Amino acid sequence: DIVNLLRARGCSTLLLVATEPGEPVYQKLGFRKTGEYVFLRVPRLPVAPTASVRRLQPSEADVVFKLDAFATGEARGNLLAPHLGAGWAHVNPGGGLDGFLLPSFGAGLVVASRPPAGLELLGFKHAFYPGNAVVPAGNSAALHFLIEHGTAETARAPRMAYGDEIAWRPECIFARGAGYCG
Repeated sequence: DIVNLLRARGCSTLLLVATEPGEPVYQKLGFRKTGEYVFLRVPRLPVAPTASVRRLQPSEADVVFKLDAFATGEARGNLLAPHLGAGWAHVNPGGGLDGFLLPSFGAGLVVASRPPAGLELLGFKHAFYPGNAVVPAGNSAALHFLIEHGTAETARAPRMAYGDEIAWRPECIFARGAGYCG
């Protein structure tokens, strides 16, 4: 089966988002629930651009990869690299990058090390790249912001893991980009 094949190839952890009927199937295979995602229908937001959001620079790739690894607990540089050219950065008052938006990565990935940066990028995303959002239930700041701006929750789904525990920080993920990353 695919679980054993991936484990044989060195994958110490397998992650997935299950559908409601799929959750018991994955539990029987040894997956456990480690979180939950909230799916939301988001209208175009009337959020004004700010001087804190600018285009990502090619020299910032390593900073993006480190911030993503901090938030997800995964090394996804090769997966994110093709999307950096279309990306946006949030810059803190000291000039350092503290968040990013990759609008071409699935539905638009938003990761930030602190809520003000994440919320600003989330507003920017839905002002200029309208569409639905998927947010970890553990990011109450993002969920509160979206609900305040007229979004409607459409579904919830469990995040499930098999194997080693991964230290992820859902409070740093303001919009999941894609669920079909492999």
